[in-house]
Amino acid sequence: MLNSYRAAALAAVVVLSGCAQTSESPAAPASQRVRALAEQAYQRELDLNPVFETLFVGRGPRMARAGVVPTEANVEKQRTLYRDIERELATIPLEGLSETDRNTHEVLARRAQAELARNDFPLRAIQLLNPGRGVHSGLLFLASTAQPLANEAEFEAWLQRVEASTGNFEQAKLALQQAQKKGWTQSRVLVERALGQMQAIAAKPGDQGPLWGPIARYPKDASEAKRADFAKRYRAVLDTKYLPAMREYMAYVRDEYLPQARTTTGIGALPGGDTAYRSLVRVQTTTELTPEKVHEIGLAEVARVRAQMLGVARGLGFRGDIKEFSAWLESNPAVYPFTTPDAVLVYLRGVHARVVPQLPKLFKRVPKAGFEIRLADPEVAASASASYLSPSADGTRPGQFTMPVVDPKRIASFGLTALLLHEGMPGHHLDIGLKRELDLPSIRKVFGVTAYSEGWGLYGESLGHELGVYDDPWALMGRYQGELHRAARLVVDTGMHSKGWTREQAIRYLVEERGQTQRDATVAIERYMSDPGQALAYKIGELEILALRDEAKKKMGARFDIREFHEAVLGEGALPLPLLRRRVEAWALR
Repeated sequence: MLNSYRAAALAAVVVLSGCAQTSESPAAPASQRVRALAEQAYQRELDLNPVFETLFVGRGPRMARAGVVPTEANVEKQRTLYRDIERELATIPLEGLSETDRNTHEVLARRAQAELARNDFPLRAIQLLNPGRGVHSGLLFLASTAQPLANEAEFEAWLQRVEASTGNFEQAKLALQQAQKKGWTQSRVLVERALGQMQAIAAKPGDQGPLWGPIARYPKDASEAKRADFAKRYRAVLDTKYLPAMREYMAYVRDEYLPQARTTTGIGALPGGDTAYRSLVRVQTTTELTPEKVHEIGLAEVARVRAQMLGVARGLGFRGDIKEFSAWLESNPAVYPFTTPDAVLVYLRGVHARVVPQLPKLFKRVPKAGFEIRLADPEVAASASASYLSPSADGTRPGQFTMPVVDPKRIASFGLTALLLHEGMPGHHLDIGLKRELDLPSIRKVFGVTAYSEGWGLYGESLGHELGVYDDPWALMGRYQGELHRAARLVVDTGMHSKGWTREQAIRYLVEERGQTQRDATVAIERYMSDPGQALAYKIGELEILALRDEAKKKMGARFDIREFHEAVLGEGALPLPLLRRRVEAWALR
């Protein structure tokens, strides 16, 4: 899973400067104008969501600033920016533009349309109480992943960011109250989860809690006096400003908000919720698919992939039905071989070492940026998901796959091969690493398209056959289990947010139809409750890439070259699926 998902949640919303800007004179060439507009849009987004700069760019002038909370005033600033973009794009003709400039024009238009649609309802406000990705956990995530902390100046910037973030709790309270007036509240079960996480962060003094972690990374060449002085000032900010503000916010959420939180599961029951969800389906899939059609696709894919998975499982000795699948796995000692976190790390690195030499069979290029596999910091592992963080645009941070390990004895080995193919190469790292090297506007290099990127990640899992890493039937079963999980998402996400399914009904579906444990199904369903529509992007994107590959093979016959096909898919960076189809179809006709 890309950290763009987590980034969007922890940053709450991209809030942009309200000051309108204009691109170059209309007399300038259209190509020059669209590039200038793209750069202006990029800078304005970073100006008013500094967290994005830290996550995607790396070091920069904004790394001391707090993220921005989606109050109504801040959301209106965002609307202003995207209306500015739409107005300016309307004056730039598409005729005569190169493929890249035309795609930039259309990507900007679709991005503006999507962001304006998102702001028609206060979903981002209630997502401030998302477990693991709310306003309460954003700094903890940054400290353990992306915040530059290599020298004394960067530690000072971090201190400033923590102090500045103190005000976000009062802003979050305001945003929640504004959403509540519109009839939108977060689900009670998610609020309870978020409260538990707040308690874990705020219960201890600053120097004993999880936010103290950066102190261990203070520059080794600094004097003891400087180290002690920084620790003293950092402790003071945590103990007298940040943590008291969090505790006050926590009290508000517990005593005032929680009793009013909704008891329903999906957003469809909220005022305007059905319209909102239909909009999110279009935004997340970049298609005109309806929830009903996505649900139908999901049911068909679940049946197809489940048959493949059970076929492999039969060869490994499984004789039951899907409802007995998780119990069979739990009882099989071959599934859980790890005794230490480092053993998990060694296994993942071994898979990567097997994959890399095989990539030239399928790809003409691989990224220049480095790639590392790491374990999540202990203070965030319990609430983290396995995820990929892209290489920083400034080149100082490699691509990172982070694996959370709380109890290594509960990590199943058979799914790790497919997981690494998705997050590393040929998945996210290959896609995003190559995108960073293309001659594209910064906004297209840095920001993504979920249906494309997650669709590519899932497609990358399927390439394990051609890369020779599914020679182990357990790894192959893990590949199908992962695909089945993505197919089931289409069913439960639309079920909860469009068809009125309860949380319990959705959990039961994953247990009975996907063969998941009750514990894992609960975690998954609560994620989909918290981010409606996002989980649809994976399978819808993968199906489109597979369809394009199949169509190109039929059309081109002996001329079809898998390396050239992948170049066609990857060569313009992340694209909405209709634009990707246009590009690949044009390539197949050459």
